[in-house]
Amino acid sequence: MTELDATGLPLQGIRVLELASLYAAPLAGTILADFGADVIKIEPPEGDLFRGTGMWTVVARGKRSVVLDVREPSGQSAVRELAREVDVLLHNVPPRVLEKWGLGNDQLRAVNPDLVVVSVTCFGVDGPNNERPGSGTLAEAFGGLTHLTGEADGPPVLPSVALGDAIAALSTVVGTLLAIRARERGLARGQLIDLAMYEPVLQAVSQAVAAHTPGMPPPRRTGSKLANPVAVRNVFRTADQNWVAVSCSTARQACSSWTDGSSSVQCRGCHRRRGVSDPTAQSSGSTPTWSSASSSASTT
Repeated sequence: MTELDATGLPLQGIRVLELASLYAAPLAGTILADFGADVIKIEPPEGDLFRGTGMWTVVARGKRSVVLDVREPSGQSAVRELAREVDVLLHNVPPRVLEKWGLGNDQLRAVNPDLVVVSVTCFGVDGPNNERPGSGTLAEAFGGLTHLTGEADGPPVLPSVALGDAIAALSTVVGTLLAIRARERGLARGQLIDLAMYEPVLQAVSQAVAAHTPGMPPPRRTGSKLANPVAVRNVFRTADQNWVAVSCSTARQACSSWTDGSSSVQCRGCHRRRGVSDPTAQSSGSTPTWSSASSSASTT
């Protein structure tokens, strides 16, 4: 993308109306704007919740803003008029609230049959939990990421960043682009993209899910390691008191990456040649098995 100027961005000409606050849905709108979409962000009269904070540049970058009170009939009418002119309506408002305002999926599609309505909620538009409020943090917990994060003998741990929101935003962008492409190819007109935020989290923990045997105890926390017993993944203190992150997948790759490939036993000494202290004493989490791994490493 570095060779494209502002007039050659791939989403130029795509118009997005954003009726969303906080993080996941607005971040998706920002990504669309970064690649050329014309994103109009609707703000309430009191301003967006992130306005005036460091997050404002993240959720508002590249967008135009308009102030509308969608709780009032005049604001609802203005949204319907704007919906006639855009390709995508991106929101994170509970569906029942939108329907009460006359802004539900069917109501907006009656105004613009080609409109792609993108709904970003924690538990989805339908299903047993669709009326429950939620956020990226709750999506992380409901999808199992929180249960799998932390030391084996410690409590569940939340990520120190808004990981659930971030991966939900990326999935939202993918769904939006697929719907636009389907419309361009004549496969569909407008569509409803129902992004339940916990579903991308399930993709993130799919390795642990795939390794689970029904009827057996659920996957457990393994610290910085992966549940796969063949894999070696951990953080180690180096001889110069920095840290190195090591990610290893297979014995064959480990030997070819860290040694001359003649013997997997040599992997045991790789940490010494690379300036890493003894992993049995300095690892952050459980001790890895150096003799059965492939690796790449980066320092922090």
